[in-house]
Amino acid sequence: MTHPRRLTDAEVKDKAKNLEDEEAAFFGESQAYFKLYNSAQVACFYFENNETSLALTSKFNFQLENLSIVDEKPNADSFVIILPQGRAATRCSSRSMMASKLRSP
Repeated sequence: MTHPRRLTDAEVKDKAKNLEDEEAAFFGESQAYFKLYNSAQVACFYFENNETSLALTSKFNFQLENLSIVDEKPNADSFVIILPQGRAATRCSSRSMMASKLRSP
């Protein structure tokens, strides 16, 4: 039996970022959105805030089995994203403990 190659952290983040625009879930009427890449090994959110004057703050709650949220305490079941205007970020959960980073667009 052949197993698929495990994606690198950068590849997973790129997959989340490059999902089709139809996959974007906007936060109300704002220009801030997220996309979610999900597989058997990892779930990765890509957030982008295209607002020119508003920061995004949002809390996500989960029911997780055999996954952990990177950069959170062990057994955490939620995370908060704070994203200034014009910024993007990824937040991932994985068995491989991928890192999350803020970046400028």
